[in-house]
Amino acid sequence: MLGAGLMGSIAVGMVAVASLHALAPKLPVGTEKFLAFIISAVAFQGVTLGLTHVLLRMHQRSWREFLGLGKPDLSRAVLFGVATGALVLPGAYLLNELSGLILTYLQGDAELQTSVRVLQLSVTLGQRVCFAIAAIVLAPLCEEILFRGILYDLLKQFGWPRLGLAVSSLLFGLIHANAMTLVPLSFLAVVLALLYDQTRNLMAPIVAHAVFNLVNFLTFVLQPK
Repeated sequence: MLGAGLMGSIAVGMVAVASLHALAPKLPVGTEKFLAFIISAVAFQGVTLGLTHVLLRMHQRSWREFLGLGKPDLSRAVLFGVATGALVLPGAYLLNELSGLILTYLQGDAELQTSVRVLQLSVTLGQRVCFAIAAIVLAPLCEEILFRGILYDLLKQFGWPRLGLAVSSLLFGLIHANAMTLVPLSFLAVVLALLYDQTRNLMAPIVAHAVFNLVNFLTFVLQPK
């Protein structure tokens, strides 16, 4: 039910994004890309939170219990998350550079991730604040809920931990829809799943994911033009 709801929502979001140019052809390119980003975020992240809330109510579980906010080792899990988010960056950067070199060799210039292109075109402070909230808060929360808290746990419950690790990590890389980031993001997903296994607290991969996105966001924003 959760998967069907997400696929339906994403399909509606894709139609809305495709209709944006036809409905408002005179919008500046940056504004159009930013609005498309917001529509996509609502269709995926917003609906993920809504459907997860329904799922938790059906199973009579609270958000506090599901996220691990009430566990006595919460502070330890958060510290593990911060450390992991920082330590995984060099490996992810290296894989990203290697992927870029290989793709450039095979097909010419490697295409940037959609979110990075949107950030490049975001010129106002309000747009960048919205982007930061989506990237640093909503994306880690929603994606860890979906890929680690639900999909990975589900496959492990069926007795397929290795399949769960592989499928959840590959799907995590694929949803970002970019060839250059497929390998580094799948690598990140494997690390986050292992962190979740180690801590048994969903806040650990959420915090690690947020730290990873925060560093990438600041690196992009603060770099010389």
